[in-house]
Amino acid sequence: MMANRVLWTVFGSIFLVMALGWSAFGLVGLWAHDEFVVEHHQPAAGITTLLVRSDGGSVEVRRAETDEITVTAVVSRGLFATEQSAEVVGEVYEVRDACPDGPDPWCSVDYEITVPRDLVVDARSEDGRVTVDPAP
Repeated sequence: MMANRVLWTVFGSIFLVMALGWSAFGLVGLWAHDEFVVEHHQPAAGITTLLVRSDGGSVEVRRAETDEITVTAVVSRGLFATEQSAEVVGEVYEVRDACPDGPDPWCSVDYEITVPRDLVVDARSEDGRVTVDPAP
């Protein structure tokens, strides 16, 4: 009888410490939550393809009569930084984001991208909706 009580007390104490630690981690993450907007403008001359790779968030690509690629990224981050980049690699304009490994519910990037009508688009999101206007 006494051994059962000691066993329950030990396991209950361990569970309580873990639950309190997880709750404290969640509160700190909530306090650290931040959202901000990043804009990128790139002349489309010499670029044949837009490549989008997102760890989380929506991707919306619109085609327009324009000679530049415009990226508006709404970045959400928590306790850990959310990485977001846009760069030219050869003839490809690469737009990427990455979430850190671990339990961070605030990591996401929502994209609104405007491209010239004839640009090839390859867009994917691991955890979000992808919408691309059809090519002409």
